[in-house]
Amino acid sequence: MEVRANHIEIGQTFKKSIQHNGTVTFKALSKAKQSRAYKNEYIMMVLVLDATVEGFYKTGKQTILTFSKRNSKLGKITLLKTA
Repeated sequence: MEVRANHIEIGQTFKKSIQHNGTVTFKALSKAKQSRAYKNEYIMMVLVLDATVEGFYKTGKQTILTFSKRNSKLGKITLLKTA
């Protein structure tokens, strides 16, 4: 099921297709919140569960995922299961 990034709750698992990194599966550790530096960016703390290409995203690591608003909406991601 595709949803907007701002609808993800803590503990939910989702997939996101990332350019040059393939498809990455994440688990949300926090809700998306507006970045202090850029008004059209939202950040979310996530845990990487699986990555098709081991590059920037390493399996088992915590990282910050950034979403940008386009046409005043956050990007769509694929929700896998709820907590």
